[in-house]
Amino acid sequence: MFKPVRLTLFICIVLVSVGLGARQPVSSRGGNDWRIEQVGEAPYLIYNGMPYFGRFKTDNPRILLHGLWEFVTDPEGKSGNPPSEGWEPMSVPGVWNYLRPEMLHYIGVGWYRHKFRVGRKFKGDIFRLMFGGVNMRCRAWLNGKFIGAHEGGYTAFSFDVTDALKLDGENTIVVRVDNRMTFSSVPPLNYEGSRMGWFEYGGIHRNVYLEAHPEVTVFKLAVRTLPEKNDSWKIKADVLLWDKREDPSYRQIEFKAKVLDKTSGSIIATLKPSAPFKGETSGVRGVSFSGVLISPRLWSPDDPCARYKLKVALHNNGKIVETASTDFGVRHFEAGPKGLFLNGKPYYIRGINRHVDDPVTGLVETPDVLDRDIKLLKSMHVNHMRTAHYPGDPLFYDLTDIRGIGVTEEIPLYQAGVGWLIWLRDRVQRRQKIGKMHFGKVNPGQFREPQLVRNAVLCLVEMIERDRNHPSILAWSVGNENWTFTPNSRSTYQTLRKVSKRFDPDRPITFAILQLVESLKEQTADLADFISVNEYFGWYIGKTEDVEDYLKKLHRRYPDKPIVVSEFGAGAVMDVNKIRKERKGGQGLFDPEYQARLIATQWAVFRRLDFVWGGMPWIFADFRNAWFKEEHPIPYFNLKGVLTYKREPKPAYYVLRNIYRDIERNPPPWAR
Repeated sequence: MFKPVRLTLFICIVLVSVGLGARQPVSSRGGNDWRIEQVGEAPYLIYNGMPYFGRFKTDNPRILLHGLWEFVTDPEGKSGNPPSEGWEPMSVPGVWNYLRPEMLHYIGVGWYRHKFRVGRKFKGDIFRLMFGGVNMRCRAWLNGKFIGAHEGGYTAFSFDVTDALKLDGENTIVVRVDNRMTFSSVPPLNYEGSRMGWFEYGGIHRNVYLEAHPEVTVFKLAVRTLPEKNDSWKIKADVLLWDKREDPSYRQIEFKAKVLDKTSGSIIATLKPSAPFKGETSGVRGVSFSGVLISPRLWSPDDPCARYKLKVALHNNGKIVETASTDFGVRHFEAGPKGLFLNGKPYYIRGINRHVDDPVTGLVETPDVLDRDIKLLKSMHVNHMRTAHYPGDPLFYDLTDIRGIGVTEEIPLYQAGVGWLIWLRDRVQRRQKIGKMHFGKVNPGQFREPQLVRNAVLCLVEMIERDRNHPSILAWSVGNENWTFTPNSRSTYQTLRKVSKRFDPDRPITFAILQLVESLKEQTADLADFISVNEYFGWYIGKTEDVEDYLKKLHRRYPDKPIVVSEFGAGAVMDVNKIRKERKGGQGLFDPEYQARLIATQWAVFRRLDFVWGGMPWIFADFRNAWFKEEHPIPYFNLKGVLTYKREPKPAYYVLRNIYRDIERNPPPWAR
């Protein structure tokens, strides 16, 4: 969310800045050894010397490495070796900010160490160490051998540890974790020492496990469902293998694939394989399965039980050496001049944004946390949500599949190129003592800085490869509030669009554009399949009612693009003693009644504009945010939630619930 600064200063800086380009790439300290390759028509990612493994089920043995690890801080963060003293227990998964209250605002390097044994029953030809999420970069060693690095805090990654693992004896993992932003990380720094637009939780915050694989193993299982004539649907599944045999040959390999009904378990289709094909990397192979389903049940928020299972068996010399399976839904989501359509029917978004931030666990999402939030989302009659501003725990999308909530999933390419405006806001408007701007790094050219773009592409590919088979994920968002007001801003979104369509041709893409001032012209929205716009009329700028004129102007510029208001809202605090009498630092009064009125007023506008296909207030619940310091009613919190941090309803919650219940029964005429 952007907070405007004084217009005079703003215009002066614009005149100076628009002609400046990006400087040389800033090091992101590891995690850049990757490339995109292709086998047949299926792209894949090579990272840390091995193919990137997507998320699906196998019958391979796994060892969960949860529990107490050892941990020590390294405030200087300059050495490649961990400190020799000061190690203490730390839970994994977990974030140090909550597990150590004195480290709530610690931004820097922390080292993790864990010892384990695998046992003789843990057998395989390939051994892979998987991390579900480490914020925001790491380097790892096993038994003293460097096994790889990763850049990005919210997507899964793994390392080939076949040559480093001890099958007999004790193993030691050492992981160096760094939660500092750089000028080319995603999200990037806005200025020296700036804080993130959400909280910089640090640590190993998702699952860690060791998996044993056969010498020929599946690393990608990608399902597509395409509507055809007469209520028939084409099923296409790409299955990619990593073959580490000394003499790889297809003469001994056989593939079989079938589709099962998720509810009954009965086989409803057997798919036909193509001829096998080789990849660009030695040992990478693939096959494409296809088939037709006649009159299948179609997944939607109204029928989330309409799910199927693809099961693939890999035979070597007549024996099954591995099975892999994934749940999926038959459905098709499209965006075009006439609007948004799911399975050919209008899809009108009754939405909300959600950050991953829990009062007890922070960035870690336990089953109880997930179940609580899903129930609250459903109680509001929400049919769609946007992940703000990064991929969440994949277990959350398991629940959105099951409970019927559509999702726009987003990468954390956040406010790239607008750092100089953030610096002005904090230094001039909020009068904070902050670090240097480094204008050569945070000018509008930052949005196309090569290393930043490369990090964004990596995150996008990992997000798609991990979550592509979830039927509830309807669209990919490739950025939020980046600098898109000059013609050369297009190149980054063009790159991300191309990558997204290469890995997933079927899902629409979008990105949240930044509502700024009328004199600036947005230059990229036509690259999105539907426009997502963040606007804060009535809070940071103008009056609540000004949104109608703004949306009409946006529509006149892009008449063939449906518009979704991806953010709007106001802050509110439930303690009456903290409600303000006047605006301060660009913030409103934090009156919960005003928040409720703003949401109601804006929704009334959306419902009478036939080019608007829904809205998503900011945000589901209050969350930690170090932008807002002591000048805020509750320091270090964003207070725009319709629920408090502890998930207590504000008046806006009930207003929004009533609006969504009414829209569910009486959608706008163009969405019926």
